[in-house]
Amino acid sequence: IAYGVLTQEWGGCRKPVAYISKLLDPVARGWPVCIQAVAATAILIEETQKLTLQGKIKILLRCPQYNIY
Repeated sequence: IAYGVLTQEWGGCRKPVAYISKLLDPVARGWPVCIQAVAATAILIEETQKLTLQGKIKILLRCPQYNIY
């Protein structure tokens, strides 16, 4: 499952404005975890663009398994 939070800068910090979750398709669920993370990011970007009307977005990723923060 792909989970994401759409935030907006306000008062010097990020405030959540939407929470998004999508189920990966069966093919993507069979991929290695690192590739699943890329697929999940792409899916969440598509969903987020519907809410931001194709506006500029910044992606922040956290993956403790691979030391990515």
